[in-house]
Amino acid sequence: MAPRDRARRRGAPRRSLALVAASALALVGCGASSPDDPAVSVVDAYTIPGEGSLAIYLTLANEGGGDDIVGAALSGPDEGRAERITLHRTVARDGLSTMTPADRLPVAAGARTALEPGAGHLMVEGLQGAVELGDTLQLTLELDRSGPLEATVEVVTVEEALDRLADAEARP
Repeated sequence: MAPRDRARRRGAPRRSLALVAASALALVGCGASSPDDPAVSVVDAYTIPGEGSLAIYLTLANEGGGDDIVGAALSGPDEGRAERITLHRTVARDGLSTMTPADRLPVAAGARTALEPGAGHLMVEGLQGAVELGDTLQLTLELDRSGPLEATVEVVTVEEALDRLADAEARP
């Protein structure tokens, strides 16, 4: 075999290997998240003791693109403990604040979002059994773009809830 043919044959495996490596990198790149993809996590989730119905407040961090909460349910050992969880926002009309059901609650891109008194929150309705100080509830949030997000909701005193609210407002 001529030296030129041997050189071509040795180069063929290298070109094939380079082609395979480039193809693999292209496939990995297709699965990578973009800056527009939401990256939502629960920073804090709490409620106060109650029975029948109660509000759940959350602070969410989103390091990616915008998303929306479109639903929620108690999960794990708490599944079936409430008739429903609805999304609410507080609306001011004629000097009065009222709770209004919402189809979705926005989770801002690249920021923290607080679901708090006087704003958006989750209402647990038809709760079976009281929740008491020190209890926890398992919650699944359904996000429009991100899918399900698990959270543990702590049952705290009114004073601690007010402290957490103040802490959330103080954060950038």
